[in-house]
Amino acid sequence: MNLVRFALVMLLCIRAALGHAATLSDEDQKAILAVVNVVRQASLREDIEAIADVTFEPLMELFGGRESFINAGKQSLAIGKSLGITLISSTPPEPGELLDAGEYYACVVREVYVLRIEEMTIRDTGFSIAVRKKGLSGWSLIGGAGLRKAPQVLNQLLPDFPSTYVLPKNVQERLQ
Repeated sequence: MNLVRFALVMLLCIRAALGHAATLSDEDQKAILAVVNVVRQASLREDIEAIADVTFEPLMELFGGRESFINAGKQSLAIGKSLGITLISSTPPEPGELLDAGEYYACVVREVYVLRIEEMTIRDTGFSIAVRKKGLSGWSLIGGAGLRKAPQVLNQLLPDFPSTYVLPKNVQERLQ
């Protein structure tokens, strides 16, 4: 029995050393789900301002500030509409574990959206990263769509994000 306890303690120490801090508290999980729900509902309403309200501030700074971020979002929405892309629904998110990212905590949140592109329906499974500064309670989001292809952006936003953590893949499936 002591050997089992020793092994469990060692496993926990190794996980902590790799930057995987802990499972989310109920309070953090509820807060993350609330922030992600703001984005889900705002996406369905095409409300870019509401999305900006919960976007990680340093990400908006990369766009040149809040107004530039909102304008880029509106342009993307207009391009999507011109291509016949419509958001049909989104599935409640699945927050992952709490990650130690230096001065921040981070949590990768899996997301599923169903889109219609003209006559085709697609399920898009992706992720966002919820972020909060240590010692504070407010969570914000970094959309994950381009992070796998441009990891330098994540490194710029969260330089202490665990380098051993593998971001989930974005998967698109044709439904009909």
